Amino acid sequence: MRFRFTIMLVGIAALTAGCAWPMAGQGSDRRAWAEHDTTVTPANVGSLTAGPVGPVASAPAEVVGDLGGLFARTGSTVTAFDGRTGGSKWSVGGLPGAGTPALYSGSVWVPVSAARCSVVKLDHDSGGLLDSTVLGPVPGVNSTSSCTTGDVVTDGDRIIVPWRQTMSIVVGCGTNTTVASGVISYDLGFNTMWFDSSSVTVCGVPPIPPHNLPRISRIGDRFVAAATGETANVYDPATCEDFTVCLPVAHAVATEGVWVGGATTWTSRNGTQLWSVDATTAALVWRSPTDSARTVTADPAFDTDHAFAPSGASGSANLGVYDAGGCGQATCAPSWTVALPAVASFRPSIAGDVVIVATSDKHLVLASRTGCGTSSCAPLRTLTLAGTPTAPPSIVGGRILVPTTSGIETFALPA
Repeated sequence: MRFRFTIMLVGIAALTAGCAWPMAGQGSDRRAWAEHDTTVTPANVGSLTAGPVGPVASAPAEVVGDLGGLFARTGSTVTAFDGRTGGSKWSVGGLPGAGTPALYSGSVWVPVSAARCSVVKLDHDSGGLLDSTVLGPVPGVNSTSSCTTGDVVTDGDRIIVPWRQTMSIVVGCGTNTTVASGVISYDLGFNTMWFDSSSVTVCGVPPIPPHNLPRISRIGDRFVAAATGETANVYDPATCEDFTVCLPVAHAVATEGVWVGGATTWTSRNGTQLWSVDATTAALVWRSPTDSARTVTADPAFDTDHAFAPSGASGSANLGVYDAGGCGQATCAPSWTVALPAVASFRPSIAGDVVIVATSDKHLVLASRTGCGTSSCAPLRTLTLAGTPTAPPSIVGGRILVPTTSGIETFALPA
């Protein structure tokens, strides 16, 4: 089954600099590192206190936002709230889906899943509908259809949305099913910049396994799109200067999502391992060990030189920190580890020099991004959550935001 993506991204430094968490993973490089948000430091984490809980009963999705407003998606509702007071600013329902919205150019871009996918553009301050567009093929007469969108990614002057649509109709041979999927890029007026898609149709059994939604990441001047269990494609934007179809310049191994780990390599979570791959040739550079104490349990976060990967099982849970450049061998052990009280089910996030991990036993572990000079480091601090984490933490203006079953829990330094 072939699934080809077209990717062309440009820099988003203006988005990710400063105190904002504008999209899932903080930026299109998927580092989950708010590098310039340095309000919280290893020296002052002891002063963090619990703040007001955001105005939602539970918050399964990653929070995005800036100092002017924070945005949480719960099922079919997007809620804007004040991170200082926890008060609601606005709430818009009727927007089903699981993809994380993005904040860009004064608007909130919400991917919507339905019979046909769409993207809705909401006003940052009021939640008012500014624009919308529908994507994916038009279902045929008497067909049933279901379309799903992934996370919205912004790249400086356009938005990119992955989608997957399944359409079925009963015919003489049984159930005729078409699965179509792709990636589409719009400018800020919802004019199509470029797109790529593919589809396959089968009648009867066996059923078609659904295509998976890609993770899109920026690696230096190249980009990678990968979907769970499918081939990752490496793209060179120089081949797409005229907004034509972007053919991959290299193909990589099957992955479970891609995140950048350096200027010339990218690192993906492949099952329970980290795989580091050359961004030019897509050749495997190194991988993490396979023993149970170093089994990767959630997606990694990155700074410039290291990958921070939640690892281990109950009783041996830890944050494994790997040198993104490898160790000169095919298999590389962590440079250092930080003990965790329980398994982390979600990606860490980084604020300046502080790594933040939410664990399944309702704790928030804070660790130094730069280590402690030995192979085993103690946490800087461990905080207690009221609910069970449902998504990775976000950091906006030094305020830590954790989606949990109790709502959006916040931690901040004294005013």
